[in-house]
Amino acid sequence: MSKGDLLVERGARGLEQLSRKAAAKGGFAAKISDELADDAAALGCAAELELVEDLLEGQTGAQRQLRFWDMHGRDLKALVREMVADTRA
Repeated sequence: MSKGDLLVERGARGLEQLSRKAAAKGGFAAKISDELADDAAALGCAAELELVEDLLEGQTGAQRQLRFWDMHGRDLKALVREMVADTRA
């Protein structure tokens, strides 16, 4: 495994740990999301607020990136292209 591979894996695992800690606090986030729902609707950003709930219930970005990394032969350029495409979507 190259130095770059190790760096990507270490970074992704660190992000995964942080996201799991944040998701564990999902009860708090869900309460805030409920409280902000009416305001978000009035401001026209209800869909964006729903993304918070999706993030708490689904896989983290780090998990998706690790899965892509493993499925595509640990190709760093392909991973970066996927991340850029995902960000633009």
